[in-house]
Amino acid sequence: MRLFRDTEAPDGASLKTFRASWLGTLIAAVFFTIAIAGGCAALTAASRELPWWGWIPFAPFALLVATLMRWILAAVWGAFAASLRASNWAMRVGKGGVWLHLRSYQNHAFEDADETAAYFGFDEIEGARKVVERQSMGMSGDSEASVAFLELLVAPSLTDDLQRAVQVERLRDGPERSFLGIKSRTRSQHVPVFVADPGRVRVQWHGRSMLRVLEQNGVAILEKIRGGVKHGGVSTEDVDGEIIGLIERGRKLRAIGLVRETYGMGLADAKAFVEDLSDRPAA
Repeated sequence: MRLFRDTEAPDGASLKTFRASWLGTLIAAVFFTIAIAGGCAALTAASRELPWWGWIPFAPFALLVATLMRWILAAVWGAFAASLRASNWAMRVGKGGVWLHLRSYQNHAFEDADETAAYFGFDEIEGARKVVERQSMGMSGDSEASVAFLELLVAPSLTDDLQRAVQVERLRDGPERSFLGIKSRTRSQHVPVFVADPGRVRVQWHGRSMLRVLEQNGVAILEKIRGGVKHGGVSTEDVDGEIIGLIERGRKLRAIGLVRETYGMGLADAKAFVEDLSDRPAA
């Protein structure tokens, strides 16, 4: 495994490239634009009915709403524009191996100063498979969604440097922006590639053709697996024995506290995590 700067990775002209779809971001942008246009029409109609003194409280409210709407439109149409850029790619497959892009296409404005592209030769990849996991959603963690990944199996020693590079990218500050004189740093939390465990590299799923092109290049395709519910990025399939012991002894509050200490979860995620473990049948 080798790491490169983004500009050192080969372009997609001669490689099979997998990227985020521009269609999904376009649909989202159009949806929000229509919704905001409807909201503006409603505000305009309401303002016509106001007496002159009603504008005293209404004007600041309208300005706040207009600012929020502008920010939302800039974000959704910015995501669509980013999806059309050459930097929108997650995996490229060539004759010798696989290139992975550690930087989200939504963070294209970052400086190209670090190694954000990884290369694995086909001889380094022991197998590949689709992984589907259920992840908790929302603040309360009471809803779930299925998320799919391509998982590449390699020697554990090959993922040490990759893990460090992914961590550097995750912690990177966004470029400074200014809006109405207010300076801020924003970035997308989208993660296209990460190391699930030593030797297991996961890439955002972009269809079955990912497996087909790997198989055509001699990579062994393994059976699809489904993981347990994940809360805060931790699977219920891989849990500390002490936590399970606390649950079995009815000490759920201590188990929740230990989950928060061990995995760095918030309270809601930790509660949902412990409840999932409690509902599992005993081994």
